[in-house]
Amino acid sequence: MASMKKNKSNSVLDWLKYKSNQEGEVKISVFRSGVTEGNGSSSLDKHWTWLLENYLNSQEDIASVSLINNSFGGYTTQRLVNEDKIKDVLENKPDLVMIEPIIINNYVKNVSIDQTNKDVLSFVKRIKKKLPKTLIVIQSTNPTDIKKFPKGKNKLGYRYKDYATELKTFSKEKDLNFVDIYSGIDKLKKQNKKNVKDILSDDRHPNDLGYKYWFETLKTSFEKTELVMD
Repeated sequence: MASMKKNKSNSVLDWLKYKSNQEGEVKISVFRSGVTEGNGSSSLDKHWTWLLENYLNSQEDIASVSLINNSFGGYTTQRLVNEDKIKDVLENKPDLVMIEPIIINNYVKNVSIDQTNKDVLSFVKRIKKKLPKTLIVIQSTNPTDIKKFPKGKNKLGYRYKDYATELKTFSKEKDLNFVDIYSGIDKLKKQNKKNVKDILSDDRHPNDLGYKYWFETLKTSFEKTELVMD
């Protein structure tokens, strides 16, 4: 691939092939908390980060992909901002950053949706300022079975799904690349006649099947979804 047009006609996979052709290797940083580390999987090769890295490295037109886990267990997006954890991502100078706002923790710890979106935009702006050639993709997280709050609403009156829905809306409004992991996993779960407990290892972390659905959602998006390019 000789060039990439600055429009919405290229997929993430197209872009990765282009970067590989230009530079000979591709570095991907995943920025979030414990789910990135594969909590809940039976082994490291079962969680979505390994599955994605292995899949990308199997592509003929991609020379070499390395995936860096910038993960912070138990953090909210506010804490990530306050402790400037995005600097760990910037130091690695990745070609692609996959930001998964920690909406599970934000929901449980009563961080508002507005604050969540504000924090996401803060991460995006920092990356664009320091690494203007880096591609940024926002992704939501998996369905859960958290029953911490009466009627599923936290102290701010939000359901967990509200965070995933509003993140998608916000990303569209701000013209950000977005992968709807929540809906993708939910769709695969229903297609395979599974319930939420079948895809979780506890009340929030995916098991091997949940991570497989996560990867399959990413794979489909990376192959088919048209990029927003600056």
